[in-house]
Parts: sequence; structure tokens; C-alpha cells
Amino acid sequence: MLFRSVAAAAERTDNRDLAKQAREAIVRVEGEAGPWGRLLSAYATLLKFLPLDGTPGVAVSSAVWNELTAARDDLEQASAQCPDWGLAHRLRGIAWDLLGQSEEAGKAFQLAVLHGDRSAEPRNWLSDHLFRLQHDRELVELHESWSRKTRWTLLSGDLSDRKSTRLNSSHL
Repeated sequence: MLFRSVAAAAERTDNRDLAKQAREAIVRVEGEAGPWGRLLSAYATLLKFLPLDGTPGVAVSSAVWNELTAARDDLEQASAQCPDWGLAHRLRGIAWDLLGQSEEAGKAFQLAVLHGDRSAEPRNWLSDHLFRLQHDRELVELHESWSRKTRWTLLSGDLSDRKSTRLNSSHL
């Protein structure tokens, strides 16, 4: 749907009026409780709080916590409506990560990869997480499984440098 791409691009470029118009058009097509409307609303919230310097972001105030929790809830609803939708699971992982819930973030990122999300974010996050925990064997096995399943392989280097691109993927 054209409106999805327009809404996502408008959010990324901070064009609030166009983003609002596109979200309203999506709601007219799929209804108030549709998955794309929920996803785009949550996406707009996540963009506001995403740390751009690569440091792990965690909600620090109750107002931020409430907004991120609402976004996470919208993404939970969207992924429940479309359980095979890798994008919804990726954004759920980002929301859980921003809320400081790494176990839930990991589950969401694993589902994103399982359901075909080819963006770097879920793979980078899972790799970083296993590396921080010093689970080297699991990390190697995970990368080997990805190499077997797809042609896509992570590049070597500092994966934390890629966190600033976590939402600006072309897969939205």
C-alpha cells in the first residue's frame, strides 16, 4: 500500500502533517484497530526515543515509559493480528529494548528473523547480546544458521555502530 511507504518516509523526515494524513488514510482503509495503523503509530513514538549515538536506550522517566509502553502494546496487537509479520516483531524488539527488557527484546528479534525480516537490526542486536553474555558458541551457531538459511551474512566489525540505523531500514 502506497500510504504505508509515505507514512514511514514522512516519519523519518519529520514531516508530521504528511505522516498524519497517511496514517489517517490507512485507518480509513483498514479500520481503527488495523495492524498498519497500530504499527505506524508505534513507529512514530519509537523514532522520538531512539538513541542515535549507538548507546543502549532505556526509558528513564515515567512519561517516556508510558509512551514506549503504549507503542509496545500497539506493536503487540499488530503482531498478534499478523503473526508472520517480521517487521512488527522487529519493532517490538526495539520497543522492548528501549524499555530495558532484553529477554523480551531477544524473543521479538528472533521472531523477526524467523519471519523473514532481512534488516540488520534483529541480527545485530542478537549478535551484540550473545557477545556481551560471552556466549561465543551460541553466537557462532546463530551466524552459521543464518548463513545456511539465507545468503545474507553479517559483516565483521563493531556492531554497536549500526544501532543508529535501527529504524531507518528500507524494509518498512
